[in-house]
Amino acid sequence: MDGSEINYVRLEEQLNRLLYDPEIRALRGALPAYVTGKLREGMTSRLRELGFTPAAEAEFLSAQAVRTTRVFQLVQDHQEQIGLSGRMLRQFRMMAKADRSGALAFLQEVLLEKEQIRFRQEAGIPAKVWLNFLNSRNLTGEATLEKMRSALGLSPAECAQFNSRVIRCIFSVNEALRKEVHRLREGTGMSISQFLVYAWISKDAWEAFYPARQAGEQEHRQTSQETLLKLLIGYGLDEDAARAFLGIAGSAFVVRRDLVVLSGVGCGYCQPMQMQEILEFFSLGRDGQRYFDNLYRL
Repeated sequence: MDGSEINYVRLEEQLNRLLYDPEIRALRGALPAYVTGKLREGMTSRLRELGFTPAAEAEFLSAQAVRTTRVFQLVQDHQEQIGLSGRMLRQFRMMAKADRSGALAFLQEVLLEKEQIRFRQEAGIPAKVWLNFLNSRNLTGEATLEKMRSALGLSPAECAQFNSRVIRCIFSVNEALRKEVHRLREGTGMSISQFLVYAWISKDAWEAFYPARQAGEQEHRQTSQETLLKLLIGYGLDEDAARAFLGIAGSAFVVRRDLVVLSGVGCGYCQPMQMQEILEFFSLGRDGQRYFDNLYRL
């Protein structure tokens, strides 16, 4: 397949539209926002102990001379304790002279960033993995999620809130999904073996969609988001049909890789070889960093 046949400008426009869709962004950012909120709560609690109270912040934002406010004095007295570098302290001082609310917001964001670094180091999460999590570039592995749960010290109720925000990548194969998988495959006109080769799907992955041989077996069968994406591409589904297909499994297009697939589908690129090229193109950042793995690994 000649890469020039693919209109990457149109694809990027489609991808940007999806990345900034409010509903999709809310789903994609729900867990990072929850974790960040918990870190902000912990940071705020420690600052309160040092004297950064709501009353002190209100005083800082008042007409009182900035250098006489408690916040200004506390920042200087506890610079090392709160992890503020000399450069950041100077920047805070300069901002406080011109825009007190901006200076306070700057201080809070700097300290939150410090809190995030402390947290990921304590949890044993590599910087790259943490940044990918914060920016929702890919699906976060269960091992990393468990490190977060443990480091946050979540209660059972909070753990349930955390889990409800996780973007799942494994799904139960319900009867409706099983039937739809076979109905759509029959519509391709290919035999099962031909379709599996065309769609780059393993026999093991396909076995999850065979009829159950005994009672209760079907409910334990599972499939992955990766397999579901390969299936809808192999079927040549359009955007609406692709969304509906994932919906049967309780899935959706949320993270960057999946939105690249949806962009390709929306632009009419419905063949696995085309999608392999599209995914490879969008999986790499300008600095060469890989945001996600290609579904079609060569």
